[in-house]
Amino acid sequence: MKKEELRKYLEELFGEKFDKLQEFLTQLTDKKLEAFAKEMKSGGKRTVEVKLREALKEFRGGGGDVTVGLNEWDRFEMSFLRLLAGKSKFNELVANKDDAQYYGVRAIESYVNAGKPALPSVQRLSEWYFDYAGGIEPATRGVMANARLLEAAGSMSSLSSIVKNTVNILMANDYAQREQWWKPLVRQEDVDTLDDMTLVRAFGVGTLSEVAEGAAYAELAVSDDEEVSSYVKRGDYIGVTLETFLTDKLAYLKSMPGRLSEAYFNTIADHVAAVFTTNTQAGPVMTDTGALFNATAIGTPGGHVNLLTDALTHASYGAAKLAMAKQTDQPLGVGRKLGIVPKFLLIPADLKATAKTILKSDLVPGQWADTSSGDLQTVNIYKDDFTIVEVPPWTDADDWALLADPKLFPVIWLIWQGGRNQPEIQTQDGETSGAMFTNDTLRFKVRLFLWRVSSTYDCAPISDFRGAHKSNV
Repeated sequence: MKKEELRKYLEELFGEKFDKLQEFLTQLTDKKLEAFAKEMKSGGKRTVEVKLREALKEFRGGGGDVTVGLNEWDRFEMSFLRLLAGKSKFNELVANKDDAQYYGVRAIESYVNAGKPALPSVQRLSEWYFDYAGGIEPATRGVMANARLLEAAGSMSSLSSIVKNTVNILMANDYAQREQWWKPLVRQEDVDTLDDMTLVRAFGVGTLSEVAEGAAYAELAVSDDEEVSSYVKRGDYIGVTLETFLTDKLAYLKSMPGRLSEAYFNTIADHVAAVFTTNTQAGPVMTDTGALFNATAIGTPGGHVNLLTDALTHASYGAAKLAMAKQTDQPLGVGRKLGIVPKFLLIPADLKATAKTILKSDLVPGQWADTSSGDLQTVNIYKDDFTIVEVPPWTDADDWALLADPKLFPVIWLIWQGGRNQPEIQTQDGETSGAMFTNDTLRFKVRLFLWRVSSTYDCAPISDFRGAHKSNV
């Protein structure tokens, strides 16, 4: 949109209010917001606010940022966020808005860009709700009588949006602070559709052939195997009744973000951990007919030679590391050795002390080397050789595994539909529809699309066996 077109459009849209920058957002109605969004090829109220600031800044010749006021809707939303989060968490969210990578942060950006104006100061959930609805009588009837909010396009259906936005911010913030132990272990991929995902296990190509002068080039022989995974949809909803607001059940509302975040976290954690525990601890069966972890000879179809039964010690770690190094770049164990190096040692909590001893000891405890000059304790050649990753969902106290760097030899994958790799809730309840109409309940749904090997092997997709090794003790 050119400057003159923008000027004409804004003058027609706002008339005399064109120069009153502080009043722009408070004067915008739903209809005008929708028109502006359509004109700027944008969608959503928050996006419109940003587009408006950018457009006005351009119109004024780029001279300084444009300060936009905070309308009543935004003030109540931020007040609700402060009530649920508490003042300390609220101030932390505001201070760290530039580093936040989760849904809803733009609401905080609008508040900051408006100069952090005063918010309704409330201590009780019912107090906020009565103020929001416009009094005790309309609040108890579940109707909107707040003239200021009605002017700013508010309604009782807006209540679900305010709760949704607030819970999204707090839930995603809670999730971001959890230790996502699986992140360094997996390769992640974003997809746009729900089609089956094909992961390729590529084999090496040997060396380039010698070509005589004037001779034709030979075709390079390549081969690969494919592992196909399909999506599964997971989700639940949680309800918030009208009585929750009227009876000050603030503690219940405060617990919602953490509960939903935990459910999402546990789902992903179990999805990755199950790669090692499904199929009686052997992992999913691959297209070569072998389980991910098996001790069958590599020259046999389906043989992976990546499974031991030894307890974790310096010696067994060394044996597993050697087995990984001997994996080859061709099927059935032919071709050159890949020299794969384990980067991660995966353990249950029970093996943490043992793992740290292997990782940090200068000498091997209890092991001595007989030399001509006398007995000397064996040097620990595996010191600082790997990174310990504790896998909380594992229940076996003795099993352990090794994984290579997923950037070099990916084994486990997490695939995200539309890049949605963090929790987000949705709602569609209004005053005269859904559960709000039939049950006086706002329902908030959390949904997650995941890809898995199959319904039989309900775990994260896998592409290769060569970068993994396990010991089922």
